[in-house]
Amino acid sequence: MVHFGWLDAVVARLKLWRVEEVGPGVRVRGRVLIHGGGHIHLGWDVTLDGGAMGVELHAEPGAHLVLGDGVTLESGASVEAQTRVDIGRGCHLGRLSKVMDNHFHPVGGNRHQRPPSRPVVLEENVTVGERAIVLPGAHLEAGVTLRPGTVASRRVKAGLCLEGNPPRVVRPPPREGRGASPEAAAPPRPPPGEARATRAGADTEERAP
Repeated sequence: MVHFGWLDAVVARLKLWRVEEVGPGVRVRGRVLIHGGGHIHLGWDVTLDGGAMGVELHAEPGAHLVLGDGVTLESGASVEAQTRVDIGRGCHLGRLSKVMDNHFHPVGGNRHQRPPSRPVVLEENVTVGERAIVLPGAHLEAGVTLRPGTVASRRVKAGLCLEGNPPRVVRPPPREGRGASPEAAAPPRPPPGEARATRAGADTEERAP
């Protein structure tokens, strides 16, 4: 576990001098690359862990890159905004993961012409695994998990766990009647005394002429 003190806070602020807004408790370890000239906003208690490999935050002029409260970026993670990238409270980006709102070149045609950007949103408590990639236009709802190496480019419903490229669902969100324990799904049982009384009454009705 890495412990951060007041000196670490001062060093973090010096390393983040290019960042427009830095919330209290932001922690920086190792190398952090900040460039592009755009608007970068870091919420409370954000952790940028570039100890083994640098963390990169890139916002083009006029673009907005927002990391909410409690967001963590592990070594080698990068976030690149040409227009807007919003990463919500409590999200975790694993080692060498990438979030970007532009492909930087088209799949076909003139590869020197940059395609239009599509905003990216990660709602609260999203987990992006090691080497996973979040592509332009993706919207990951609250609690989504991308397993290592997964590539996401569309809207993903809350609580789903995805893996692979193209991604597939490996764990559906809990919902009524599915994923609940048998005890939760079964009707409540009456107390033993009440159950015996109910059964005795039923036997009397069966023997009545």
